[in-house]
Amino acid sequence: MLMTGYSMLTAILWCNAFIVMGALLRRRNRFIIRFSMLPVICLVFFSIFRLLCSVELPHTTVVRSTVILPAVIDFCTAPLVVLGSGRTISLAGLLAVIWAGGFVYWILAYCVQSIRLYHQIAAVPGTDNPRIRSALHAVMAASGKKTAVKVITSAEIATPLVTGFFRPVIFLPDTAFSDHELTHILLHEWTHFLHKDTWVKLAMYLILSVFWWNPLIHLLYRDLDHILEIQCDLTLTANFDAAKRIQYLTSITRVIECALTRKIPLNSSPHAAQLISTRCAAQIKQRFHLVLDAEPKKQRRAQSLLICGMILLALGFSYAFVVQPTGFPTIEPGYDDNFFVTPENAYLLTNEDGSYALYVDGKYKLQVQQIQAEPYVSLPIK
Repeated sequence: MLMTGYSMLTAILWCNAFIVMGALLRRRNRFIIRFSMLPVICLVFFSIFRLLCSVELPHTTVVRSTVILPAVIDFCTAPLVVLGSGRTISLAGLLAVIWAGGFVYWILAYCVQSIRLYHQIAAVPGTDNPRIRSALHAVMAASGKKTAVKVITSAEIATPLVTGFFRPVIFLPDTAFSDHELTHILLHEWTHFLHKDTWVKLAMYLILSVFWWNPLIHLLYRDLDHILEIQCDLTLTANFDAAKRIQYLTSITRVIECALTRKIPLNSSPHAAQLISTRCAAQIKQRFHLVLDAEPKKQRRAQSLLICGMILLALGFSYAFVVQPTGFPTIEPGYDDNFFVTPENAYLLTNEDGSYALYVDGKYKLQVQQIQAEPYVSLPIK
């Protein structure tokens, strides 16, 4: 396996294609009701996998670009600024600095927010409200899982949320919820913790920090937040009858009403999973529609797995080819000749010292020490 700049470019393009496909399917309620969230989750996972695993496999076919890519490379590597001692700054170098600067900014922002949240949690004692503690105990007992949970009530938050990777901390708005509402809210946040959604959000934030310049990664980040909420809703209500589902949605409606009353911004946090993470009416409406209409027993599991298999085939196909510029190697000192290298017009001969002799159109051109990179890796050796 080989990783090059061109394999990374190909991976980004395929990742973007998977993101768009997943975003389109996520918006189709009929599709989710019929096939569940599994195909959508597969598209999210495969888009991230394709982005991180940007390699060329042995069977990968190299598609040569003789005009567009060479022109782009020449444009990006042409000197923009000439410094002292003959040093220059190119567009590619400038973009690399901006890329690194953006990454540092996103990581520092996360660290600052983490420190602020840690101090906030440490400074506020957990609630001793007997209704809240009783509802939490019932939720944990029903799940069969038990761990220390700190519950904080605050007038500064608009919606319930859970944070913490090993020991959960649940924040609740300082609102007088009913017993049923408290149970549903705590059950929702506890399910987020059991699903390790805070870990998922952390991983997605790190990916966003690296590829912050890609607008489709931001789309994936926002969509993943909504997907986690849908998955949590459907998991909780899978065995609910119609009356219990309406009761559950009534609890969510109550949280939305409180958030609108407080007029506190609803911002998605990379540190926490929130019950309501958006004011987008379409997304809230979709959650309600799926909870009311989803019938897990009627979902076609075999067809859902078949769709996932087709997505997996698409992932495999994405490694079938990679676009690269036609080879234009560095010439030897004093050798005044420019030439293109392709597997059709060039080959290598092995020298006694382990190096290689490059022949183009039957004529010797230069000596090559390493052939692990393009344009030499694709050439036949005779």
